[in-house]
Amino acid sequence: ALETWNAIDGTQIAIWREQHGHGDVAISPNQRFVAVATAAAAINIFYLSDGSLYRTLRSPGSGAENLYGDVDFSPNGELLAVGRLNNAIDIWSTDTWEIKVTLETTYFAHDVKFSPNGQYLSLGNEIWRVSDWSSISLDTAVDARSIDFSRNSEYLAIAANWGGTLILNPANYDLVYGDGSLSDRVAFSPKQNLLASSNDEHVSLFLLVDGVWLSRKYQIPELGPTGLNYQSSLAV
Repeated sequence: ALETWNAIDGTQIAIWREQHGHGDVAISPNQRFVAVATAAAAINIFYLSDGSLYRTLRSPGSGAENLYGDVDFSPNGELLAVGRLNNAIDIWSTDTWEIKVTLETTYFAHDVKFSPNGQYLSLGNEIWRVSDWSSISLDTAVDARSIDFSRNSEYLAIAANWGGTLILNPANYDLVYGDGSLSDRVAFSPKQNLLASSNDEHVSLFLLVDGVWLSRKYQIPELGPTGLNYQSSLAV
């Protein structure tokens, strides 16, 4: 089930139970809609205020090729990016609710994000300029599991199964800093000079000091009878 809550008074707004389960969710910047990727090859758009269904989006075609990995609204709320299993990203207009462009990708879109300034869209291995949808790819492919932009959009962090934690310049995709440790999640702090990266065994902190990224790693204590830690999210 998927639930939405009022963070101020702690009351529940709505609850959805997708018959086939759901994947990623995204709330529009104006807080009018919530987009939900479903396991039934559809994107459901709900009203955030009461949880009622506004519309359902489906990409052309049918079947497993249209299963979705991730969704994200642009900062101005005019676009909705939807990552598909068949190495493609559909860019929907939230005005007409039609696909404006489909971007071909090298890898499955685990994590798709617009930069806070709205100039870029990235899934890790590749980045697109929203103005003309021109793209830049990494010289060496990585299996990007999670990405995050700094609040000023000057840096893009990538957590990769191989390649470790990478910090890039979104404007040219040059590597600013690289750490070889395996990573599943990355998250910038609101002050944007601190980045956290983690996997099931450790958390690494990267601090920007006088233009240089410094790092420190912390071991995660073993939890539970199996001694395994299962990580689903990371926030700073």
